[in-house]
Amino acid sequence: MKKLLLFIIIVCYGATALRAQAVDIYQKYFPEPAHDMPLPIVSGKSDENYYTSYRNVMEFIRQLAEKHPDLMSVGSIGRTQRNRVQPMVQITRKSSIDDREKLRVAFIGCIHGNEPLATEGMLYFIYLLMQDQKYLPILDKVIIQVMPMVNADGRHAESRASNNGVDLNRDLTILDAEESINIKTAINKFDPHVVVDFHEYSPARQDYKELNDCFTSSYDELFLYTGNLNVDPAIRDMIRNMFVEPTKKAVTEQGRRVTDYSTTFRVDDEVWLNIGGIASRSSATNYALQNRVSMLMEIRGLSEKEKAGKRRIETAAITALSYLQIAYQNIGEIKATLTQADARAIAASSPSVATSKPEKIKKDYVFVNECTVSDTTITFNANYNITQTAVIARPKPEAFVIFPVSEKIKTVLSVSGVEFKEVTQSLQTKVQQYVEEKKGSVNLNDRDVTIPAGALVIDTHQRMSNVIADLIEPEGANSMYTNNIIKKKFDEKEIPIYRISKEQLLQLHTN
Repeated sequence: MKKLLLFIIIVCYGATALRAQAVDIYQKYFPEPAHDMPLPIVSGKSDENYYTSYRNVMEFIRQLAEKHPDLMSVGSIGRTQRNRVQPMVQITRKSSIDDREKLRVAFIGCIHGNEPLATEGMLYFIYLLMQDQKYLPILDKVIIQVMPMVNADGRHAESRASNNGVDLNRDLTILDAEESINIKTAINKFDPHVVVDFHEYSPARQDYKELNDCFTSSYDELFLYTGNLNVDPAIRDMIRNMFVEPTKKAVTEQGRRVTDYSTTFRVDDEVWLNIGGIASRSSATNYALQNRVSMLMEIRGLSEKEKAGKRRIETAAITALSYLQIAYQNIGEIKATLTQADARAIAASSPSVATSKPEKIKKDYVFVNECTVSDTTITFNANYNITQTAVIARPKPEAFVIFPVSEKIKTVLSVSGVEFKEVTQSLQTKVQQYVEEKKGSVNLNDRDVTIPAGALVIDTHQRMSNVIADLIEPEGANSMYTNNIIKKKFDEKEIPIYRISKEQLLQLHTN
């Protein structure tokens, strides 16, 4: 009996100590801001399940718009698969500057339904813009669009994916979900110079726990920006040096810890980091390929639920405000850089990079040890995707031709902003065709073909030239061929993508 009593005392004491340590971790590393926030998550409304419901998101922005009709309006980018409105807030102030001449900045939240803090951060950001008059000069020169809850169905179901099971931030090239088409269409219509997409990340990855059960990430925020070599180099430089690095500093000065975004993978039994990204299926690269300044932010969250909720909301708002102020302070340079990038895209003089490889580096990563309530730094081997070297690259042709054609191909091209025409009269000519000799090994062969009426012609001399490179070059991880949108016959090696010269382009009759 004495042994049983002693065991119970030890178990209870251990549980109490662990709870105390958990509190100490958040008090020491992630303390909450003292000021109030006008959001249900911090007002004690238990029916909100810690975060603002879809219904209350709509009510919150409606009330703000009614209170500030001279600054803010509420619209929609479309509807979800379950017919929920995807809200869009537009913010600016009428001034001597024509709206068409203002800098355009877009903010996106809750692409993943189980990352509600992205919505909360956007709501607080909107609230601060409406409440503090110091931001009014910005609104004279900038138009802001905020899409605070793109995946309303996923949010309602507490699901990462959309209603049909699609991860919307892996769908921006494939476009299998209506929500993805809606947001891409909205971005193309608004044509922002700057795009910022907010997410949450899990600080307790399984690979971290396998290193030490007590490890959790120490970082309040992770920065994801592209290293894709098809993105104009001046834009990549502007993203990193004008936007990311100063915002890291601004957030750090507010007591946050930040680093570049990374995931983990294993080489044999060793954990490596994969830093940054190049995949156009995700917003950080997708919008940059369209010649926009584009960043994706990952706020500490997911498994954290309500823990340090106010701090995390404030972190998102601080970040959004930093990016907005940087944009406002550099309007002329941003516009000039993007205009020059558009001109280079139209010239189509840079090569199309189908595949590339990252730099290998050593990277320190700081963990919080939940058991000792202290920092632990581990140095990892890492793929540094911000710095890439081309592996397969080709000069851009005058135009691509695709046949046979499907409605899916047309949808992907048009929603991606790519201009194309259809052949109205067949033409027999010599072309270059992609041939897959073996899996992953693609060559170009000269051959005579008859380009039929209805074939698609994509002139590479257009603003979306870099998007075309990403979608068309067949070896690319996000190409229409890799994603089975453009298909070859099972028993053939020839891929139905053709390259033609300027002379051949002029010979084609198109609509």
